[in-house]
Amino acid sequence: MRRSLPISLLVFLLLGILLAYSCQEKEQPGTATIMTEAIIDIEPTAAKVPVTLTVLGSFIITQKGVCYSTSPNPTISDLKTTEGSENGSFRSVLTGLTPDTRYYVRAYFLDNAGTPTYGNELLFTTAKEQPLTIATEQVTNITETTANSGGVITRRNNETIIAKGVAWSTSPNPTIAEFKTNDGTSADAFTSILTDLIPNTTYYVRAYATTNTGTAYGNQVSFKTLPPVNLTVNTALATNLTPTSATTGGTISGVGTERVASRGIVWGTTTNPTLNNNRVTSGTGLGSFVSIIENLIPNTTYYVRAFATLDNGQTFYGSEVSFTTPPLFLATITTANATNITATSAVSGGTVTLTSGTIAEAGLVWNKEGTPTIFNNKITNGNASGSFTRTISDLEPRTTYHVRAYATSITGITLYGNEIVFTTDSHLEVTLTTKQATAITPTSAQTGGTLTTTGSGSITAKGVVYSTSPQPTIADSRTSDGSGSGEFTSSLSGLASSTTYYIRAYATTSAGTTFYGNQVSFTTLETGNGGGGQSGNKDEDTDEEEDTETDNLTPLR
Repeated sequence: MRRSLPISLLVFLLLGILLAYSCQEKEQPGTATIMTEAIIDIEPTAAKVPVTLTVLGSFIITQKGVCYSTSPNPTISDLKTTEGSENGSFRSVLTGLTPDTRYYVRAYFLDNAGTPTYGNELLFTTAKEQPLTIATEQVTNITETTANSGGVITRRNNETIIAKGVAWSTSPNPTIAEFKTNDGTSADAFTSILTDLIPNTTYYVRAYATTNTGTAYGNQVSFKTLPPVNLTVNTALATNLTPTSATTGGTISGVGTERVASRGIVWGTTTNPTLNNNRVTSGTGLGSFVSIIENLIPNTTYYVRAFATLDNGQTFYGSEVSFTTPPLFLATITTANATNITATSAVSGGTVTLTSGTIAEAGLVWNKEGTPTIFNNKITNGNASGSFTRTISDLEPRTTYHVRAYATSITGITLYGNEIVFTTDSHLEVTLTTKQATAITPTSAQTGGTLTTTGSGSITAKGVVYSTSPQPTIADSRTSDGSGSGEFTSSLSGLASSTTYYIRAYATTSAGTTFYGNQVSFTTLETGNGGGGQSGNKDEDTDEEEDTETDNLTPLR
């Protein structure tokens, strides 16, 4: 009879199968290898460890880094770095090491089960601790009371620089307990300025650097300040100004001027020029000197100072003077007041006094708005300087005009005189009435007219014009009965008998304009009729063939 397996044995077998299956599931596909490379950048307290990590397949890394110790075969239980979980090579920086000490190093990684895998072991010895080293720079730019020095930090460990600078004294081996500068806390080279020194005195200088471990000093250098100098520099006023040059200079005097290595002037378009601006050097030593400045810009303000530079490079400056170069074209222009103002014209002019350059054109410009230029109305007067008078015509009545004299150079520069203003007069308006003819005979008659005016201008001629044709003008027969306004009488003679004549009063203005009155007509008597009647008078104003131009008193020129 077959016996069945005990239930407990069946359960045990089932658990074994499940455990085996579970272990099979935890196995990772792929592989990974890690190698510790040669240690680099070894310092007293730090070093760098390159690591090569190679992963094949989908192997999972949960952590990587470097473990290190002063004993062989370091593990992750010792000091270690952690560099993440990415696949690929990396570099770990070991810090906080002890100088002049042997260390053992192994790279490592952890798999998904947290199991470490170690690379090959390497060992290295940290560098020995070296004291901070600082060098003192030579002293330069020595004056009576100042000098420049500095230092260079050539070696340091991990100390923190608290202060650096130079210490100086009139005794050898100066320390920071005496005079010193403070020039920051970086490890860079530095420059120090020594001030408040005593002239003609020997000083000793050492660069220093103070760290958390103490103060280190550089080599000692010495120098001697210069003897005192009592120097006076005066700047001469500018003369002989042209558009592109000027003459100036200065005077150097005082004690110690035998040390003046160079002297001259400096200039620029801004105040307080220095040797960094433009300069002209004019010898050495004391005394007066003259300097000519050239290549200047016309119509520009310049600032000038004399200077004296000592043999140590120290520079003294004189007081500042300024000047303005004249323009390439320089002239003084005045505009004459307007005269002989009429409704359409006026007389003005100007005076051009030339200082530099050549005149290409001069004259007057005008407009209604103000500040006229050559781009407005203008009238020329040739290219000569001096005074001139010109008539401005074609103006508008009762209008204000602005006028300036001008002069233009051959280089195209235009200068203007002062502006004058005037207003033109009103037009001369004329009203003329022609008188009926009286005292008519075969060969003569009496007539005339009444003349009134308004506006600006004058009447230079008046009378009547007459013809056997209608609308006579001054081109026909006429009388001349004086000038001015008012009533006048005209005598006609030498007429033909039994003839119809047409007459009109006329008036000519100072502007040359002729006005006419209304037309009237009359017929002379027959010969032998000596009567003085007014037979034949006819007022053409009522005639059906009246000329409208005459009635409106249109002026004719």
